[in-house]
Amino acid sequence: MTPSFAATLGAAVVLALTTPSAAASSPDAWDAFRADVRAKCLAAAKGELTRIRVRVDLFGSNSYGLALVSGARRDAPGVSVTRICVVPKGMHKSGKAELGDDTDSYK
Repeated sequence: MTPSFAATLGAAVVLALTTPSAAASSPDAWDAFRADVRAKCLAAAKGELTRIRVRVDLFGSNSYGLALVSGARRDAPGVSVTRICVVPKGMHKSGKAELGDDTDSYK
């Protein structure tokens, strides 16, 4: 094996191992995943917020679908809040969405 071939092969292996998994799924699969995350986050927020807006992260993290959920608090209709929503990725078909606290509470 020549040194330049070995270097090229080594670079290809490193690139293959470090390329994000987002490249491995089809656009239709990511669209379906985002729709699922959006629906689950919307459902999780309905009991606590009104005028809900869900902004789904395009790919999420390695383990979770992520979204920002904004709306008015049901217990304080004049107070608008934003919360993070997390959906387990490995079992997103059956995984339940969870909402964090109002981001305003961290000021």
